[in-house]
Amino acid sequence: MPGNVLWGWLGPLLVAGFGAILRFAGLGRPHAVVFDETFYVKDAFALITYGVERASLGTVENPIADRMLIAGDTDIWVRCPQPEADPCPLYVAHPPLGKWMIGVGEQLFGMTPFGWRFAGALVG
Repeated sequence: MPGNVLWGWLGPLLVAGFGAILRFAGLGRPHAVVFDETFYVKDAFALITYGVERASLGTVENPIADRMLIAGDTDIWVRCPQPEADPCPLYVAHPPLGKWMIGVGEQLFGMTPFGWRFAGALVG
């Protein structure tokens, strides 16, 4: 701000701090896989773990893998009938940058709702 260097820095920092509190408070709620997280969370976890997306258990209508993740079980992958085909490939429709960001949050904070929502909240 012209004429007052202190408020030129302090004002935006206070606004950013207030925004961070609003954004990160309660980020882990609800403790569930919500809406399109069902795709991004598992794809991000596969990218971080295997370097490629993998097919997970269940379907959108029967999200077995989502329930397993919320319970803390990360063994959610489909076992391929041919060992040479493992990891089971997945039809990938979402862009990878967001999934890599989500995966970093999962690595930092674990396979929890807070972990997979952290990067989006930070970048946003």
